[in-house]
Amino acid sequence: LFQRRGGVQHVELNRPAKFNALNLDMVRLIRPHYEAWIAEAEPQCVLMSGAGDKAFCAGGDVAHIREDTLSGGSAAADFFYEEYQLNHLIATAYDRAKLVQVALWDGVTMGGGV
Repeated sequence: LFQRRGGVQHVELNRPAKFNALNLDMVRLIRPHYEAWIAEAEPQCVLMSGAGDKAFCAGGDVAHIREDTLSGGSAAADFFYEEYQLNHLIATAYDRAKLVQVALWDGVTMGGGV
């Protein structure tokens, strides 16, 4: 999921069977990395891509959220609360640490972060 080459950090969304749709585990895995990169002002660039050949990212995993909600779970509240915190980190990374970001959109690209 994470690979560093010099000043470039590569983040690969790795759920190709689900069109790389984000789930809470992915958000919780990615967020601390962004927090550290912003705090350390390293790397200089984040390159984000999606695994497989069908999608960059289909947005949040709404199928899982729907199933969990119907069974009385809290996945919707948990996911959107934490995912939008991550979105804020990504959106403000340049202002905070001059962290340049590149997303390689190829295939399905959906969601609120687009």
